[in-house]
Amino acid sequence: MKRLTKRLLSVILSTTLLFSLGGCSDIRVKEKDNPFQGIDSNIITFEAALTPKKLTPFSSEFVSGLNRYGFDVLLKMYDGENIAISPASLQLALLMTAIGAEGNTRDEMMSALRMSGISEEEILSSVAQLMWRANRNGMETSNSLWLQDDYNFAKEYVSHCNENFMADLYNVDFVDDPSGAEELMNAWVNHKTHGKIPEILKNDVSSLTRLVLINALYFLGEWETSFDKDQTFDEVFHGSNGDTTVPFMHARWTVRYTEGNTFQLILLPFRGDEGETGPYAMTFILPKKGYAPEDVSEEISETGIESLLSSASEKEVIISLPKFEFEFQSSMIQTMQALGMNEAFTMNAQFANMLESNKNDLYVSEIMHKTYIRVNEEGAEAAAATAVVMDIKAAPNDDPEQTIVFNADRPFLFAICDTTDGTILFTGITANL
Repeated sequence: MKRLTKRLLSVILSTTLLFSLGGCSDIRVKEKDNPFQGIDSNIITFEAALTPKKLTPFSSEFVSGLNRYGFDVLLKMYDGENIAISPASLQLALLMTAIGAEGNTRDEMMSALRMSGISEEEILSSVAQLMWRANRNGMETSNSLWLQDDYNFAKEYVSHCNENFMADLYNVDFVDDPSGAEELMNAWVNHKTHGKIPEILKNDVSSLTRLVLINALYFLGEWETSFDKDQTFDEVFHGSNGDTTVPFMHARWTVRYTEGNTFQLILLPFRGDEGETGPYAMTFILPKKGYAPEDVSEEISETGIESLLSSASEKEVIISLPKFEFEFQSSMIQTMQALGMNEAFTMNAQFANMLESNKNDLYVSEIMHKTYIRVNEEGAEAAAATAVVMDIKAAPNDDPEQTIVFNADRPFLFAICDTTDGTILFTGITANL
């Protein structure tokens, strides 16, 4: 499909969303630190207040949809190179976009996100709880709307984003200063990801941009039990592009373990806010000999990682795990099209729910996703940002007596998840080191 020339509305998922704030007296706001220090700007800001929520497991349909979407994206995008994505960041940004859609555009988006059949009420309720739980125990997440000043956005839509997605609201001037607006959005993402993603957009907005929706997600976790640095030494990693010698961490621990037809899986917990075991853990998924990461992604997508985590039991495991750190970035347009989201990128896109008038002149012109991941003896650090840009339409089982060996010396999958219900926040494949 020929890519459309970018026009008016830009939606950037992972850090910011633009909209007109005039008359939105019911917006929930709070004072927060300034992400725009050092930038000369008269930006109008309404920052969302996090709303405490009772922490209960999400419905199995919501968890299954979010996780299946994550592994389906991995299947579509993996090409033998390192990849890391945040299903949660992508979902939050794209769901903010989807609630402004209607008709076939909305149906396609919800199907691609694996959220078909779940009511809007349940989705919004789950999102609101996700925003609360993902701002505790080392996890931080924020949403934002960047709105063209004086553009006629629907108050109900803006309020939905502010209340349920806890989105910050920013008035900017795309028409006369698109580069200045982009600088502000990048500064916001840089601030929210603690400098791990300094730039989400690069010449992706124009004078025709009207809206950008962004989600930023950051995690810094300390292992419940750290790896002994004296037990870190070089070994060979058999990557998809050849062998390399890299530092491997080693331990012999009792950890939660399970396996499938194509893989072995271990789960390493992080400390929580109180210093004890928290809700977050990192799972490492090693393809068995003769299988590839694609085989594992397909099996897990069908089985559901949440069911695998619930079936994992404590086993003594000899662990060999390489230290690693990498970044990943990609446009998500082709991947979302492959998953069934098509109309949103065309002249037939229906985003009338975003506007007060009967105008229906918005379409998605770009979806950018960037991530960062680091794993070492102390713990893990991860960051993600998703940006959706929208323009106006113009031209076009194991033996319990046997000690288990988990030697990640070849491409493997990883995921940072919430063990409350198995919700995946970050996932990826380490293919080369």
